[in-house]
This record gives sequence, C-alpha cells and structure tokens, in this order.
Amino acid sequence: MSDAKSKILILEDDESVSAALKEILSRAGHSVLVASRPDEATGMLTSNNIEFLFCDCMLPQMTGMDFIERTRAEHPNLRFKVVLMSGIFTDKAFIQEATNKTQALAFLRKPFEMDQVLKLVKKEASAKEETTSARKLLYQMFSNPKVTNRQKRKVIESIEEVSGFDLPFLYSLLVETKSSGYLNIYNSDGSVSGISFCNGNIVGVDVDDKTTFLGEMLIQSGYATPADVQTALRDKNNRRIGNYLIQNNQLSPHAFDVILMEQMNIRLVKTIVDEKIRVNFASAEVEMSNPSIDADALSHYLHDWIASKLSLNWLKSFYMIWTGNVIAKSPTYTDDHPALSMSMIKSLDGFMAKIDGETTINKLLDVKGYTEIGVYKAVHFLLTKGLIVFAQRAAFESPEVQLKSLQKIWANLEGKNGFEIVTYMESGTMGSSLESVLEDFLTTLGPEPAEPKSEVANLWNKIKKEAEDAVLVAQDSNKASAFRQEARALRQRISLKPIA
Repeated sequence: MSDAKSKILILEDDESVSAALKEILSRAGHSVLVASRPDEATGMLTSNNIEFLFCDCMLPQMTGMDFIERTRAEHPNLRFKVVLMSGIFTDKAFIQEATNKTQALAFLRKPFEMDQVLKLVKKEASAKEETTSARKLLYQMFSNPKVTNRQKRKVIESIEEVSGFDLPFLYSLLVETKSSGYLNIYNSDGSVSGISFCNGNIVGVDVDDKTTFLGEMLIQSGYATPADVQTALRDKNNRRIGNYLIQNNQLSPHAFDVILMEQMNIRLVKTIVDEKIRVNFASAEVEMSNPSIDADALSHYLHDWIASKLSLNWLKSFYMIWTGNVIAKSPTYTDDHPALSMSMIKSLDGFMAKIDGETTINKLLDVKGYTEIGVYKAVHFLLTKGLIVFAQRAAFESPEVQLKSLQKIWANLEGKNGFEIVTYMESGTMGSSLESVLEDFLTTLGPEPAEPKSEVANLWNKIKKEAEDAVLVAQDSNKASAFRQEARALRQRISLKPIA
C-alpha cells in the first residue's frame, strides 16, 4: 500500500464544513487548500497540481457541477478526482446525474462522517500506483506472448486512463478475450460514451452524435427517402424507424442491418481521439443482439481506424522504447491469417519475410521503398491483432547505428519546451512516475558511448540532459501550468491565422 500523501482542494462556502474537512485531512498528512468561491478555486487548481477536489454542489456564482465542467473544458490537462458534497440535493436522481456529469468518484450527503473522507482518500491514493502499473501492463502485452485471456481481462478492468488512440487496442482485446460487459468512456469535455460487449461481440455503441441518427443515415445512403423517414417518425404506434419501414416494405432487413453496422462503426470512430480519456470496463451479462461486430468484422474496422485516425507523431512516441526491439511472430500467428492480406501489410513489399529475419522498427524504417508512416501503422496493426510481439532489445551494431538512432530521437525533442518533452516521453514510456518515465526513456538511448568526445557521445549526453531538465520542469507545477497556457495560446493563434 502506498504511503504517498495527496494534494487536496476543498471548495466549500460553509466555513464550519471546510474547517472540519481541512483539520481531519491535514492530521492525516495531506496537503490541504480551501476556497470559498469558484474564482479562488480556479487559481489553486491550475497552480498546485491538485489530486482531489472536494466540491459543494451549491456555491456562490455557479453550481459545483458547472464549475467542474467549466474547469475541465478550459484546462483539459488538469487531472483531479472529484468528490461532490451536498446537504440540500440528496435525492437519488440528482446524485446519479451529478455524479455522471462530473465523473465524480463519490457523493457525500451532509452531514457525513469524517471517517468516510479518510477512507475515500486513502483508498484512491493507495490505488494510484496500482492503476498506473495496470496501464503499463496493458502496453507490456506487446512484449508478452504468453499472457492469458484471464490476465488480459484483469488488466482491462483495472485501467482508468489511456489515450483515445489506444481504444482500437482495447476494443480488440475485449473482442479477442470474448468479454461481456460495458466499456464507459469519459472525455475531457464531459461527454460520455458506452460500448456494449456480449461474448466478444460489440452489440451496442452509445455516442451523443446527431450525425449518426438512423433516419439521417438511411436518407444519405439512399435506402430511404426523406418522405418515408418523416412518415415513420410520425408513426402513432411508436414503432422504431427501421421496423416501420421494413413492415411497410420500404426497406429490406439486409439493408437495415448494413446501416446499423455502419452506424456502430462511425460511432466507434468518433471515440478514437488524440487526447487523454478515462475508461471503465464493468463485466456484466449482456444480451446478444443483431447486427453485431464480431472478430472478423472488427479486423477490417481496426485496419481502417489505424490507417485513417492514428497520427505519425503519436505512433513514433508510442513506439519510442521499442524501436530497437526484435519483432517476432506470436504463437497465434498463421501464414493464412486474413489480416496479412489487408492493404496496410500488402503495400510493404516483403514485410512479413523481413520479420522472419529478426528485424526491428529501426531497420524497417531504413528499407528502401518503405514509408515511415507505413511501417509504424503496419506494425501497430499486427500488434493490435496479436500476430507479432516484441522480443529482446537488439544491441546497436556500431556507434554509427547508435548515432543514427539518437539523431531520430533528437529530431523529436528539438524545439520543444520542457512540458512538451515530458509529454512526448510519457506517451512512449508509460512509466508510473516521472522518475520511471525518465528511466525508461534513457534506455532507448542505448549504453553511454565509450569514446567521451565522439559525436555519438556528445548527442547522447545532450539528449540525456534535455530529458532530465524537462522532468525538473514538469515537477514544478507553476512552470508546467505556464507551458500549458502557452501551448493553448499558440494553438489559438494558429487557428485564427488567415489562410493566404
């Protein structure tokens, strides 16, 4: 169990409640700040690396829920857990709505026992290391060919935060392990999506998106006319639009299944975003329904998602620690696997033959005729399908080869500020702390060169210093906050710049 103490902010306009909370939490060794108004709390959240926010539902200026939503929208990089409190709004419906809206981990009805508070913080703080370790285990499946389905499910159920670009892998694992249950996805803008699985089939995708309403899709696909859809929507018997059109011979059952499959695909695509997201998978019995996305259909969707959605920058940082590892075929690999005939693999001439030759990503990037983005996406697709794994790390064949690798790493760091460098290292190393992120990153540089005044040694030391300095910056919450604000301002200037 972790002994680490937490930084906690109490946003409460009742001084007696905030004083009691501060006293009990401070006695337990936590660092506690108190604010009585939302404007006070905003500054404290952005400059103190707050881990827990205890927030009253009724505040001066706005509600606690509105404050949390606004703060997450304006400061998407902040990571704090919410505990809601109220002595007025305590009915079940309100609690459920407020908890979902704010992604709160608990709702405390006033008056509450202070032991509840201590147990809550202690439980979450002690689970922190386990959660990040579980996230790291998720990615380590790429280098573990013997992991069982039971172990995979256990890791999935313990994951709390990933990148939206990791969802194709998560979907693939849930289908591969024949899981049943619900995967909830929480985005930084407060939106929530739900994916339902039944025995390894995706049977439902709930996303708040008007562009994928069935009526609109039926019209766009040419399967129904606008007049037919409007008539169906006015049906007095409240039949579902598809059932109405089928029963009136205005739509074939097969065409309707095709549209439902496409609806699920489009909605799944919309969940795959380049940002940190919170996820929660709960095992449960889910009723089978048709149409559904099975393992074969998912392979085609995975191929298209990886080809169209994942950026080269994300893939490069993601595979940073594995570029020098030998790529090997997994125990589930077969020469006739359908994935090998897909365009992402076929477009790289002789790709699978090169994997037979104990190649690495670094070596594949040097193959004439191969594009950088083509190599990364093909490797990611095969890893997501579980057809290849990473074996032992290959030693650099010569100082010249190490120099070439270091030059590629430096190209990804040059011009970045400390916060951006740490973000780059975190996405590729998945360490459970800044220290472990740095440790993992330094292994990608290879051993310290023997000749201290050589070009390779100079670049090795230069990268090492940049990484160490970046971690120091990231540990200073004030500097990290300033860098985030600078990055947001830059993105805004770029978006407003007129096109010549």
